Amino acid sequence: MIIPYPFLFLIPLHNPPVHIVIRRYQPSDREAVETIFRNGIMEHINPAFMYAMTRPLHITVSLFFYIGAYVMSGQSVVLALVSGGAYIGFVYFCCYEFYAGFVKARLNTDMKDIPGYYLSNPDNCFWVAEAEIHGRPQILGMVAVEGKNDPGSEGKKYGELYRMIVSSTCRRCGLGVRLAKTVEDFCRERHFSKIGLSTSSTQKAVHIVIRRYQPSDREAVETIFRDGLMEHINPAFMYAMTRPLHITVSLFFYIGAYVMSGQSVVLALVSGGAWIGFVYFCCYEFYASYIQERLNTDMKDIPGYYLSNPDNCFWVAEAEMAGRPRVLGMVAVVGKNDPGSEGEMYGELYRMTVSSTCRRSGLGLRLAKTAEDFCKERRFSKIKLSTTSPQKAGVALYFRMGFKLILVHTQFETPKWMIWMTRATILIMEKNI
Repeated sequence: MIIPYPFLFLIPLHNPPVHIVIRRYQPSDREAVETIFRNGIMEHINPAFMYAMTRPLHITVSLFFYIGAYVMSGQSVVLALVSGGAYIGFVYFCCYEFYAGFVKARLNTDMKDIPGYYLSNPDNCFWVAEAEIHGRPQILGMVAVEGKNDPGSEGKKYGELYRMIVSSTCRRCGLGVRLAKTVEDFCRERHFSKIGLSTSSTQKAVHIVIRRYQPSDREAVETIFRDGLMEHINPAFMYAMTRPLHITVSLFFYIGAYVMSGQSVVLALVSGGAWIGFVYFCCYEFYASYIQERLNTDMKDIPGYYLSNPDNCFWVAEAEMAGRPRVLGMVAVVGKNDPGSEGEMYGELYRMTVSSTCRRSGLGLRLAKTAEDFCKERRFSKIKLSTTSPQKAGVALYFRMGFKLILVHTQFETPKWMIWMTRATILIMEKNI
């Protein structure tokens, strides 16, 4: 059933609860909309800075500046702090400019003339979420959609979602879901075939299609699979190095070498650095060996392993970028007999990978939903999957989809001592369908 807009709903905001209406944009909203857009984007600066400064490379460079300045200046604490602080300040400046540049670019394009860009075409629209707070109307969120021709069909259109922002005063109250639902209902009214999300490093929208694997995809799929898993090395390393055991061992190496060498800073750094390097090597080998194993088994013959059985399937997410088709993600399902029931089967989810150029766009959710719909069509009783503890984003996605954690273990093809060094665990999750 399509819900007409504007519509009302209640949320607990600034006690007591207030009515929020989602309506079409009006010229009088311009200043408030620009403020919410600017503030909403600029809020990402601090998280981006924290993310950057917790990467192994930036940690290493920061220590280099601090320790290097301390040693070269004759143990001057002031110069060490100034040198390291200057580097950290430069990283923050880069994060600031990254988002400030995006805000400026958007305010000079579609956000400069919202009525002309979004409201002059019946296939486009721009909405705001408004509530009366302390006797005055206040804009709390916004979203837009643009109707586009679907290159994959004759005469059909799809909707591209833009500018989804919710005020910081109204987070985790369901307003984002309501705004997205407004877009979905609008697209249904226009008989659009689907809704797409914008994603690109060049600020241009792309239309992503999820389809069955084809032999011509092999090289791209192997590249995404390899790159996607190798990206977990740094997070796994950070995860391992923030475990209490590894922190203790690191301090032991640094302090122990410093004391036993007669207070030699160089030997202390070499000793501790060797330990940290060994932990990184273990994290690298953990994923590199897994990639090699998979490329020599099921990934070696995807059509034979996943497409020759009607209970199995392998999908890729493809989009046209810079005039050329590009694979941006993949997922697979294998149908298996359920030992806990008579004759029933369940689907096991494999090879869920999304390109780094397409993260946080909803593509992972779409791929997982494709696998789930396939399992429902095959009348499987449930879906199962396994992942590793350092893959926090993936684990969070599965929990949001309704998966439950049923088992944690460390049984893997990798040697046990390497598992111990990485501090990683294997998570088994499942969802009844």
